[in-house]
Amino acid sequence: MPIQFINLKEFEPEETDIITDISGHYHDKLKIKIPKFLLKIHIKKQRKAGNRKKFSSHLRLETPHILAVSEAHDWDLTRVLHECFKKLESELNHKLRLEGHLPKPK
Repeated sequence: MPIQFINLKEFEPEETDIITDISGHYHDKLKIKIPKFLLKIHIKKQRKAGNRKKFSSHLRLETPHILAVSEAHDWDLTRVLHECFKKLESELNHKLRLEGHLPKPK
């Protein structure tokens, strides 16, 4: 149970494919740094403005010792997910460095 999606049923099939593809890609990247973790992805449509929809994404990565959270919102679904995962990677690197699991950059 490494990835848990919340609110995925309200999206269209094309959007769910985008969400699962991007989250699967970043899940593989995160698995290199941390072998066992639970990733909760809460994504929702905030409002509609004509033909456009605003998306909001909240990520939560849980391990026994680390809790990392990030969030982002934008009009483009792929941009929201990439931005949110980049923030999560940055916070995770910071926390791992503080705990001594990763070496400090030179």
